[in-house]
Amino acid sequence: MIAFLTKWLAYPQYLILEHILRFWLVSLVGIVVSSWLLRDYRLPLAATSEGDRRSGADETPRIENGFDYLLTILMALFLCFFVFVIYYREDFACFDCDQLTDFALVGHRFPPIWSAAGRFFPLGFQEFNLLRHITRTPFGFQSVAAAQLVILAGLLFAVLRECRLAWRALITVAVMVTPTLVISFTGLIYPERNALFWLMILIFCLQRANSKSTVIYFLACFVATHFLLYYKEPLVVLVVAYAVSRMLLDVYSQRKAEQGSWQEFLRRNIVPLGLLVVAVIYSGFFFVFMFPFPFQPSSYIRNQLDVQHLNKTAAVLAFVHADWIAALLAVVLLLRVVRFAFAGERLEPLWDSLAIAAMAYFAAIVGVGIYANYYLAPVDLIAGLYLGRLAALWVPQRFSWRTAIVGMTYLCLVVHNAAFSTLKILERKERILRESELASFLKNYKAQSGTERIELFFPKTDGFRLAEISAYLRYKGIRLAGQKEILDGAGPEFVVAGAGNYPSGICHPDKPYICKQENEPEVGGLIVLLPSDLVRTDDVERAAEGTTPLVSVASWPEDSLTGRGLRLLYVLSTGERRYHSAQPWWQLYIFKKSATEIENRPA
Repeated sequence: MIAFLTKWLAYPQYLILEHILRFWLVSLVGIVVSSWLLRDYRLPLAATSEGDRRSGADETPRIENGFDYLLTILMALFLCFFVFVIYYREDFACFDCDQLTDFALVGHRFPPIWSAAGRFFPLGFQEFNLLRHITRTPFGFQSVAAAQLVILAGLLFAVLRECRLAWRALITVAVMVTPTLVISFTGLIYPERNALFWLMILIFCLQRANSKSTVIYFLACFVATHFLLYYKEPLVVLVVAYAVSRMLLDVYSQRKAEQGSWQEFLRRNIVPLGLLVVAVIYSGFFFVFMFPFPFQPSSYIRNQLDVQHLNKTAAVLAFVHADWIAALLAVVLLLRVVRFAFAGERLEPLWDSLAIAAMAYFAAIVGVGIYANYYLAPVDLIAGLYLGRLAALWVPQRFSWRTAIVGMTYLCLVVHNAAFSTLKILERKERILRESELASFLKNYKAQSGTERIELFFPKTDGFRLAEISAYLRYKGIRLAGQKEILDGAGPEFVVAGAGNYPSGICHPDKPYICKQENEPEVGGLIVLLPSDLVRTDDVERAAEGTTPLVSVASWPEDSLTGRGLRLLYVLSTGERRYHSAQPWWQLYIFKKSATEIENRPA
C-alpha cells in the first residue's frame, strides 16, 4: 500500500518541488478572497476577563511622570544600538552561510525543501533570492533583518497598549535581549527571524481583529499565518493549538448562556476556524511532498541526535538550563490553569491561548529530542509578552512586595539573557573578523617559486566546518581544488585537508567541497587553527612544532580585564560547555610546515 501511494504521489511531489512558490501564491490569493467574502460574517468573541476588555479598549495609558518617557527613550537608544550591532563587521563568514554564498549570491535559487532530510520550509531564504537583484553585499542582506527588528519592536510596543509606557519599554527590551531573538536577528540563515516577524504581526492583528471594525486586521490574521507556517515546520502546531484552545475557551465562556446555534458559534470563532483552514492547506502540501516520511525517521533528526547525543529528557533539561523565560512561562501557565480548574479563575482567550500554543510548540520541538539555542524563539517572544503583561497588571502603582518580586525576577532574566546574548554576538563577530583575515592572508600569499598547489591543513576542524570555510574562501575569490570556476589572477590553488574521515573525498555529504584526508600536513603546507576550533595552549604548541609562524591572533587572555569580563558573562549565562576552557577562546593561527625538520608526533 505504501509503495503504491509513494508511486502515485511521485508526480504531485515533483510539482510541489518545482512550483511550490506558485502553489503558495495561488493559495494566498484564495485565502485573501475567501476572507474578504466572510468579512461581514464574523461576531466579536466574548471577553472572558477584565484584562481582555481593557485590551480591546482604545484608550491611551495614563502617563504619571517623566520616568515613562525616559525609559521609552532608553529603549529607542537600545534599539539603535541593536541595529548597529547587526551591521558591525558583517560578512558571509558565518554558520551555514554557504547557503547564501553558494546560492543567492551567485544567482541560484536556494531549495528549502529536503525530503530526504525531513525539512519543508519553502519560504526560507526567499527574501535573499529577491534581494540579490538589488544588492549582494552583507550590508544589504542585513538590512532586511534590521528593518524587521525595528518593525517587530514597534509592534511589541503597540500590542502592550494597556500598559504604561515604562512597562512597555521594559518588556520590549526584555524580549529583545533574549538569546533566541538575538541569534535569529544577527545571523542571516535562521528561519526563526522571519517566523518571529510574522508571528508578531499575527499577534498584533489577532488583538485587534475583534475590537476593530476595520477589515484589514481580519484579513491580515490569515495572511500573516500563511506566511508564518512556511518558515518552520513545528509552527503548524503553534497555530493549531492556539485556534483550538481559543475555541474551547469560547465554548466554556458561553456555557451558562442560552444555547446558541452552531451558526453563532461559527461567527464568533471565524478567526480561529480560518487559522485552522490555513494550517490544513499547509499540512496538505507538507504531507503530500514528505510522504512517506511518517514511516521512516528523518535523516535530519537522526543527524542532530548523533551529533548532540541527546534524548528527549536531555533536550528538555538543556532548554530549561539555557532558556529561563520559557521555563517561567511553563510554571506561570500551569498555575493559571490549575486556578482555572479548581478556583474558577477565568482565562483570557487571546493571551492564555497564545501561552498554550507556545507550550505546544515547545513540546513539538523536544518531542524529537533535538536542541539548538535558537529553536525556542517563538516561545520566548510569546513568553515575554505574556509574562510582562501579567506582571504589569499584577503590580500595583505604589511599591509593595509584588513590585520587589517582579523587579528581582525581571533583573535575573535580563542579566542572564543579556550575558548569553553578548557571548553569542562576540563569538559571531570574532569568527567573522578572523576568517576574513584568513581570506585576506591567503589571497595575498605568495607561494614558493614554481609551487601552484598549497595544502591547507586544519587539524582541529570537522568536515562540516571545513565545507563552510571552503564556501567562504571561494566566495572571497580564492582558488580551491575541485572547483569548476577558473579565477584569473587568483594565486595558487589551495587544497583543503584535515584529519577527519571524508567519504568520497567530500568534506560533508550536504556540502559539495573537496577535502583531503591527512594525518600530518605536507611539507610546505599551511597549518590553520580557526577561532571556532576553541583550541587549548597545548594544541597550539603541538601544531607549531617544526613550523614557521605566519599569523598569530588571539582574543583576550584570562587574566586581562576584558577576559575577566568574559568569564563573568560565562558565569551569568549559566555556562555554555564550549566556554569551560581557559581563555583566549577565539584564535587564528597559521603556520608553514618547515622542510628542514620532520618530526614524529605522538598519537
